[in-house]
Amino acid sequence: MRYAWIQTQRDCYRLALLCRVLEVSRSGYYAWRRRGPSATAQRRQEIAQAAQQSHRDSHGTYGYRRVHRDLIEDHEIACCRETVRQVMAELGLCGRPKRRFVTTTESNHAEPIAANLLQRNFTATRPDQKWLADISVPQKAA
Repeated sequence: MRYAWIQTQRDCYRLALLCRVLEVSRSGYYAWRRRGPSATAQRRQEIAQAAQQSHRDSHGTYGYRRVHRDLIEDHEIACCRETVRQVMAELGLCGRPKRRFVTTTESNHAEPIAANLLQRNFTATRPDQKWLADISVPQKAA
């Protein structure tokens, strides 16, 4: 992590100063630059690519559990659920299930229908004569 920060700041400051401030050796920095990514980093990269593909194929609905199942079954990548969860969190991927259709009005029923006593005459001659309520859902402004 220190070496990566030095890499980003190298254009602004001298390498010797950056190494002194972070208490690392210059030879360690150069060894880090020559070294390739670790086996763990390569494996996480492979998991990340497969997780992105699985998440994209599901149109963003799959969470880490179903992505994990896809990685094992389709991509044949052996990994644990926790690793998939961490990788997806780093990538900002999360499952968004589609909203289920809910029927809110049932017109064909045998229940008695309340009578319309007001007949849309909402004016009252005195208080506590007529009580109203609005149960409609407010619409978003376009």
